[in-house]
Amino acid sequence: MQFNNSKIWFIYNPNSARVLKKGSLLKKHYRRFNAQLHSLEKFSDVQIVVSKALENKVSYVCIEGGDGTTHGVITAFLKQSTNSNLPFFILIPGGNTNQISKNIGIKSASIKALKKSFKVNKVINTPILSITDNNKNSYFGFLFSSGALPQLTDYTKNRFHQRGIGGSFAVVGGMLKGFKKNNKITQPTKIKVDIRTTQNHKIDDLHFGSIVTTLPSLILKLDPFWGKQEFPLRVTYASSNHKKLIKNVISLWLGNKNKSRKQDGLFSWNATKIKFHYTGPCMLDGEFLSLSNNFVISSTKPLNFIR
Repeated sequence: MQFNNSKIWFIYNPNSARVLKKGSLLKKHYRRFNAQLHSLEKFSDVQIVVSKALENKVSYVCIEGGDGTTHGVITAFLKQSTNSNLPFFILIPGGNTNQISKNIGIKSASIKALKKSFKVNKVINTPILSITDNNKNSYFGFLFSSGALPQLTDYTKNRFHQRGIGGSFAVVGGMLKGFKKNNKITQPTKIKVDIRTTQNHKIDDLHFGSIVTTLPSLILKLDPFWGKQEFPLRVTYASSNHKKLIKNVISLWLGNKNKSRKQDGLFSWNATKIKFHYTGPCMLDGEFLSLSNNFVISSTKPLNFIR
């Protein structure tokens, strides 16, 4: 199969954990696909790389790196273009955590999987998160979290990654410690939120945490969402007085979604828009965000991903 080398771009992050350890799949095989190869040795170069890709009207962009790399490259595309001229994206796991690529990209960093993705050309259309605040800052990504998860991520990086434990195992280890009552890792944070579904759900309280995504599931096929509405934003909220959190997570892991968890201080909806008034820690795709007190989460138009 022959490809026009102006239409396929391979972008990889040499500093992503897996790439740094095992080398870049894209760098090794780009000639086989007649692709143009671009390294993000300095991640600030992403704006220039994306600008040139759009100028050349590329058809396919393969991104090799972790969640942060995927987030950064696609954000640059969305900030510089409209949905009408965006390429098809192929995501290849290359970082410590690769939940985005494992959900809507290639699950393994292998030449066999990459060749299959081009041959089968299975397209997944999905929107992603759009976050804007009162200072006109804008961000795009796949998984937003407030409260406990940013606190747990910070703990995981400091404790588990430094001990050589990476990926999903590190995240699960942090979760098991942080989900316990009276732990010293997470602290409740004040939040005011307006969740727009078929009706508005307004909350003004201390909260343990919230998560918002458009992805079909999270790490290790965990899908902690049970909203029924046909809207793109999937949101789960845990109050500060939540109960039986680990038990509920296991229940959701096993696919038990047809029950209310209101009595345990856990809520989930599918929404069109979410308005936040919040000053605590928040994160998008593993990166801490600096936002004004008021910000809004909505969704983009669907993007095209090949797996």
